[in-house]
Amino acid sequence: SGTLTGVALQPLQEMAYLLLQNVPKKHIRTEDKERIAALFRNNLPLFGNISQSISYQDVTIDAGPIELAVKNYAVDVKADGIRNNASYAMGVHIAGLKLPPGLVSPAFNPLLPEDVDITIAASGINAQNGVVYMMDNVDFDPDHPLTPPQTAEIRRQFFPDNTLTINYDGTHAASSFYDVTVTGKTIIALTGQDKPVADVTSHAKDLDKTIDYLQTHAKDEPQLGQAAFFMLMAKGFAKTDPNGGYIWHIESNSAGQIKLNGHDFDLPGAPTAPATPEQ
Repeated sequence: SGTLTGVALQPLQEMAYLLLQNVPKKHIRTEDKERIAALFRNNLPLFGNISQSISYQDVTIDAGPIELAVKNYAVDVKADGIRNNASYAMGVHIAGLKLPPGLVSPAFNPLLPEDVDITIAASGINAQNGVVYMMDNVDFDPDHPLTPPQTAEIRRQFFPDNTLTINYDGTHAASSFYDVTVTGKTIIALTGQDKPVADVTSHAKDLDKTIDYLQTHAKDEPQLGQAAFFMLMAKGFAKTDPNGGYIWHIESNSAGQIKLNGHDFDLPGAPTAPATPEQ
């Protein structure tokens, strides 16, 4: 299912026709290229909003040497036109994931997510400026690759402030032993030495149930014991909500400084071996 609003249907049809006419040729004719560019510029943003959702039932996913069984699988795509300050989003939704027997130890099976929703959106993209610049300045000929200055200018046209903003709203994973939701955003500097700027909140339900399961099975699977240790450490840094859930609000700045639930936080370093006494 899907919706499409504000589409410039006739110009898009003419552009598609001109491109198809030039498929057998190595290069687009100059007059056709100019006509396509004029149609493109005069009809921006070409469409208002696209929302497309495709879902499948009882799917087998070929992942190289193994096959995964999925009860429900869906992909969502959203876009708001070729415009400046545009946003584009993609979501993947999986329910009833099952691994082939014997792939992992039985102790790990209950920890596999039964439901997964991953929704990632990129926003603040100057798609209009970027695409128009490419139409005016890029040859699209394999024999004439982009020069470093061209690549840098294309990046600047799409991202004038040198950053890409990624939003995570709608990301969620759950099993019978945990329920985790992640919301917020990260701003990534595309060049330079600045660290990503994050404002992300993780919310976990049933954390005590998760830790109890890990500790109960640690004797059979030592990795679960290590996971339980890190879960207990994370629990110590968390805030609680009125329903007994745990919250971690993580903020970081371009210098790499981190705040966890409003307090300065340093990632714990690896333990160091004691110094050997001099002989």
